[in-house]
Amino acid sequence: MKSVEKNLYCRNGYYYFRGRLPQFYASLVNRKELVIALGTRDYSQARLYSTQIGLNVHQILAGGNAPDFTQLLSKAREGTGVQPIRKPEYMTDQAYKILKQSNAKFLTFSTIPD
Repeated sequence: MKSVEKNLYCRNGYYYFRGRLPQFYASLVNRKELVIALGTRDYSQARLYSTQIGLNVHQILAGGNAPDFTQLLSKAREGTGVQPIRKPEYMTDQAYKILKQSNAKFLTFSTIPD
């Protein structure tokens, strides 16, 4: 991934939010980074999404209550308008089908190795 600016990366023309998790939280969820596909090729829209997600994550983790990773993902995307791109790895095919039929929104994520 090519870094465009802080927490905003571009891969194959699509933009992604990528942020390092604090060490105390990373050890709880066994992940070092949070990567969220922004679902856009538009740079200005990607900057807006990235900034909103970054602020949301910062507020969540600064609050002192460490949510589980699924809660972090759902709270991070609140108010951003990020649309899903593909079925997340943690979700079964049946659950993904139900979510698509209900028009619910969710985030995809992956782990970045050392």
